Formats: sequence, structure tokens, C-alpha cells
Amino acid sequence: MPKSRVLEIPEESRTIPGRYWLALAGTTAASLVLGLVVGAAVGRVSARVPAVIAEAKRSEEKAQGREWTRDEFRREFKGKTSQEILDILGKPDAVNDSGPGRSGWKYYPKGWKVTEPVTGQPARVVFLYLTESGGTSKVLSESAISFVD
Repeated sequence: MPKSRVLEIPEESRTIPGRYWLALAGTTAASLVLGLVVGAAVGRVSARVPAVIAEAKRSEEKAQGREWTRDEFRREFKGKTSQEILDILGKPDAVNDSGPGRSGWKYYPKGWKVTEPVTGQPARVVFLYLTESGGTSKVLSESAISFVD
């Protein structure tokens, strides 16, 4: 009868499952730590979201019920910085960066109006063109404000 052979596993191969489990445990621990860090960051950000929304609503409330003629609106917003506009009208509905140091803000008036003095027709869209000046964005002139009926 032939002699039976015993399969011998080299020493370094015997520890592969141990190394596998060690690597798996290390990866799992790293994933857990990463998950906790990301979760904490998301928790901090999401905790601030209601405050940011509330601030935006407070800003928009400043303009609620206000009505301007086109000339009054131009006079009031000429020279205003982007932050002053945000404080009064709230966040624009669209922003278009039209070149270096120049952007257009588009508003669909909600709760406030800009009317044509002759016809009394309210503007459907208000455009404010801001230009970088002295480190801040501003509406530099009355001609940088336009309306669409």
C-alpha cells in the first residue's frame, strides 16, 4: 500500500487567516471612526440648517408687504452692497456671473412689489447687476437695475 501523505502547510501560510481577520478588523475600525467623524460633522451642519433657513426668512420678511415704484427701488438699492441687498430682499432666485467682478441677481418678487408708476403694473422679474468695487460687490448705478413686466 502506498504511504499516505500529509499535506503540510508552510508556516507563513498558516497565519494568512489571522492576517485577514486583523486587516478586516482594522478596516472595520477605520470605517467606524470615519463614520463617526462624518456623522458628527453632518450633525453639526444639519443642526445649523434651521438657523440658516430662519435667518433667510427673517431677511425676506423685511421686504414683505413693501411696494416701490421703479424709481424708488432704483434710488433705494443704488450703492447697496450684496449683503445689504440680501438683508432686505433675501436670497436671489438666480445668480449669473457675467464676468470677472460682475454678477447679475434675478428676483421674482414674492411678498413685495416694484410697480410701473404710470400703469401700476408690477414687475414680474427684477435684475440687479453687482460690480466688484473696493473689495465688495455693489450696485454701482441706477442703470444697473432693470425690470421685466
